[in-house]
Amino acid sequence: MYLKTLEGYVDAIVLVGGALAQALAPDPDYLVSKWAADYRIVAGASSLPGKWSNDVAPYGVEISDLMSPSATDQYVAVMKCAQAGISEIAINAMLSWIDRAPGPIQYLQASDDAADGFLKEKLAPAMEASKRVSRKIASATGKDHRSTDRRKVFPGGFLLLSTASSANSFRQHSIRYQIRDDVDQYPEDVDGQGDALKLADSRTIAYPLTKKVMDISSPTVGGSSRIEAKFRAGDQRYFRVPCSHCGHFQRLIWDRLTWQDGQPGTATYRCISCEKLIPHTAKRQMLRRGVWVPEAPGAPYKSYHISSLYSPFVSWADMAAEFLAVKDNPLELMAFINTKLGEVWVTSGEAPDWQKLRDRAEEYEPGTVPCGAVVLTAGADVQQDRIEVSVWGWGRDRRRWLVDHVVLVGDTADEGVWADLDALLARQWPTWAGSTLAIDLLAIDSGYRTQIVYEWARRHASVMAIKGARASMAPPVGVPTDQDVTWRGKRIKAGVKLWPVGTWALKAELYARLSLAPMTIGGYPTGYVHMPLLGDEYFRQLTGERLVTPTRGKRRGQAHWVPVHGRVEALDCAVYARAAAMRLGVDRLDEVQWSALEVKAGLVVDAEPAKGQADLFGGGGLPKAAPAVPPKAAVPAAARGSRGGRAKRRPGAMKSKYMS
Repeated sequence: MYLKTLEGYVDAIVLVGGALAQALAPDPDYLVSKWAADYRIVAGASSLPGKWSNDVAPYGVEISDLMSPSATDQYVAVMKCAQAGISEIAINAMLSWIDRAPGPIQYLQASDDAADGFLKEKLAPAMEASKRVSRKIASATGKDHRSTDRRKVFPGGFLLLSTASSANSFRQHSIRYQIRDDVDQYPEDVDGQGDALKLADSRTIAYPLTKKVMDISSPTVGGSSRIEAKFRAGDQRYFRVPCSHCGHFQRLIWDRLTWQDGQPGTATYRCISCEKLIPHTAKRQMLRRGVWVPEAPGAPYKSYHISSLYSPFVSWADMAAEFLAVKDNPLELMAFINTKLGEVWVTSGEAPDWQKLRDRAEEYEPGTVPCGAVVLTAGADVQQDRIEVSVWGWGRDRRRWLVDHVVLVGDTADEGVWADLDALLARQWPTWAGSTLAIDLLAIDSGYRTQIVYEWARRHASVMAIKGARASMAPPVGVPTDQDVTWRGKRIKAGVKLWPVGTWALKAELYARLSLAPMTIGGYPTGYVHMPLLGDEYFRQLTGERLVTPTRGKRRGQAHWVPVHGRVEALDCAVYARAAAMRLGVDRLDEVQWSALEVKAGLVVDAEPAKGQADLFGGGGLPKAAPAVPPKAAVPAAARGSRGGRAKRRPGAMKSKYMS
């Protein structure tokens, strides 16, 4: 008996001693970039499948090698564009760790959908193609079933594919290697337990000397972007490449890209030193000679910025063409700045002047759909004693018209005011041409009287219940969630859905549009906002918030909207109606679809709808009608305008430095 006990102690000592020896052993002396060149096979959704080559994106070598276990760096931040290959570098690091320096690994994504997409399109094919790694991963179908889709087990460790939106991702496991992707989309509070990045940091404290942490993301809005803050706190490295003419090393910036008017295919880069034009075909050779240069040396860690100007997968001509396509749309332009240039969207904080907006109001009758508007959406805001509703019309060139703003007075706990809202939703709105239009979709805020709003929304197919998402990185219209459940707690797919609406971005877009002025010689610019002459209170409410960035307190450095005029129901309703228009897909309508809607609205005189034409927003297809233009003589002077053009900007109006 004593002998068996002694043998047990010996076994335990051997096991503990072996684990301790492994922990104290020096890390293998290898570089991630060298490992990738020797063993990585690119598979799955890639434009360059096959054996990995560091020559394709040379700017990735230095970043890769910081993730080598023998490197002294423990943290790195990368503020990036899309399609730069940084996610592939992260994969190289993870595969090399599994092969040469195993330990607990966690790859964090912003959402389940993003994590599943990354797994299926990139990580799983990479693991399968790299035989040195795939043979070490425990089977998911074997007797022990140790591996799953989101958890890969291997000798000496495991890899967890987690989501930052779930508190379960930050429990139980101590993590040595952690890669946090798309950090600007992480929630500020996870299930009431705090900021996602701080929770992630807590998982790595067990490895104070050997941990490796990488933050990766495209930035969002200046003052609120997580990755921008991380980049600024680091040594701010930019990749400098030599001019193909004079050899001067320089950072590639958007302002130096040039092309002939209206011909993005002629895009070239103008050297900052010799002023000669560099063709896109010279990019690859320039990249091979490039070097990373810090602009804030001495910072506590290395941080990197990379834009699509460097990307071997994106041409300068394509970037120029995309810019020309989105430059007049603030939301699309913001996406271009964030994902193509890898820079934050910068806005001024002042709201448009309400008196100037009132003075430029047009003389069309509230309650009548003006010429040009062919789609109607509405936004409803619920208060204790009233429901306020704005009805907006939408037309070509992203122009919008305020049709009416209605206040339905009554206790919203009673049925009477909801019957009034029923009548407003069913109302046929007369157009200038003598026809009528119905509201295609109404978005109603569920933040107050939540269950009553849900009950009302269930009865109407043309209603979306929404909840505002104030974070600057929230998408304008997010993925809905089912709110109705069975008695067993299972969600009912056919029940009411709650749509998250990113009010931050939609307010920024609206204020950018309100800053546009009529063109000097008649007409209106793309995106112009038309409004009838209403009372002063409406214009005060519409411009009732401004953007501020606190310099102290818990929200220091986080830009957010604050009220300046008291009530802001008009602003909220305008934002909700815009969200409804985005859900309908108004921004994506093509020439044929606009023509069909103009015929339906009576905008085209003596035109008959195509036989069998289906309602655009009720399902079915669209007729192959020729583009239609309203007769010039039939267009009221107050609503007449031409497409395109450039408008003067008002001082203090919300704008981006990139808007032309």
